[in-house]
Amino acid sequence: ALGETCRNMAFQWLCALGRQGIYGEMEFSDKSLKSQMKRAGKLGVDYVVIAGENEREQGVAVLRNMITKEQHTVAIADIVDTITSKLKGVKQC
Repeated sequence: ALGETCRNMAFQWLCALGRQGIYGEMEFSDKSLKSQMKRAGKLGVDYVVIAGENEREQGVAVLRNMITKEQHTVAIADIVDTITSKLKGVKQC
């Protein structure tokens, strides 16, 4: 998440995913997108959600598959359901 407003939004998603048993992490500082993506790569995550002011204004977030490098825009209102459905049956650490 880039920017305070988007971090607040992302924190809500993270909490909602946690209630569904999906583990996630997020960066709470003002690190650059490049820095955050490097950290996600080092953590070996399967998916990342990218949300900045441009995405927020458009009502979407970007869901990136870190393995295939595919990216899709997802409506902000659907982000938790989309992630939940993609991770169904995937073993969580």
